[in-house]
Amino acid sequence: NLNINVLTASLQNLIKQSTITKTNKSIKRNNPWIQSGIINAIKKRDKLHKQTRQEPFNTLLKKKYKQYRNKLTEIITKAKHAYFGEKVKNSSNNPKKIWSIIKQATNQNMSNPPEIHLKINNIIYDSKTNASIIANKLNNYFLTMGDHDDNRPNKKNEYNTNNPSCSLYLRKITKTELCKIITNMNNDSAP
Repeated sequence: NLNINVLTASLQNLIKQSTITKTNKSIKRNNPWIQSGIINAIKKRDKLHKQTRQEPFNTLLKKKYKQYRNKLTEIITKAKHAYFGEKVKNSSNNPKKIWSIIKQATNQNMSNPPEIHLKINNIIYDSKTNASIIANKLNNYFLTMGDHDDNRPNKKNEYNTNNPSCSLYLRKITKTELCKIITNMNNDSAP
C-alpha cells in the first residue's frame, strides 16, 4: 500500500514536470467599436502571425499575413472613426461633451498630468513636490529674459521704415447698420 502511494506520487510529479499548461488568450472587448466580426478577424490575424513565425521563409504566407494585418488595421480605424463620429454628432450642441469625446478618442486622459523635472544649477526639481518652485523659476527666467536684449546692438537700420505704398480706407457706418450686420450673423459659426 505504501509502495503504491509512492509510485502514484512520483508519477504525478513526473507528469507535472513534463507537461505544459497553456490557457487560451481571450480578446477582451474593451473598446465599444470592436464588434464580434472584428474580434474574429483579430483571431485570424493572430493565427496567421503564429504561422509566419513557424514558417519564417514562406514568403507567400508572410505576404498574406501583412495584407490581412494592414486591411484589419484599416477596418479597426474606420470603425473607431465611425463610432466617435456618431458620438460627436449626437452631442453637437454640447461643447464640453464634444471635448470629452475628443479626449477619449485620442487617449488623452489629463486627470494625471505628466510629471515635470526641471534641472537648474545641477539641482533637479520635480512637479509633484516643487510645483511652485518650478513656476517661480520659469517666471523669473522669462522676466529677466528682456534684460539681455539691452546688450545687443541696435538693428533699427535693418528694418524697412518706409510708409507702405498701398492704403486702406474704412468708411464710417451708423449704429443701425452695425446692429443689422450683427443680427444677421450666424451664431453657430465663426465670421
